[in-house]
Amino acid sequence: MFQFKWSILEIFADAKGVKYHVSGTDDENTVESEGNHCFSEGVVYKPFTEIKEEDLIRWLEIDTTKDDVNIIKLNLQNQLDRLKNSQKVQFPWEVDTFTIE
Repeated sequence: MFQFKWSILEIFADAKGVKYHVSGTDDENTVESEGNHCFSEGVVYKPFTEIKEEDLIRWLEIDTTKDDVNIIKLNLQNQLDRLKNSQKVQFPWEVDTFTIE
């Protein structure tokens, strides 16, 4: 099961845009992303002085969702899936770097 944690790092021009951070976690791994988002017209509907972080996160999720798919969450899920299905190996330049004679 994937879990996501959002936070707002900065807010721009009376909440017309935000800088966000989101992390996605599964049972084994965590991936993170940061970005800037400018809200579509009409998404932000509260007076600036009444806006809370939870409002901005909810609007960000709504505004980045199309056809019931949130593109930011989807990208994090894809990264977590790749990590789960990848086999980790040593860096090739570190293999047998030192030899004992």
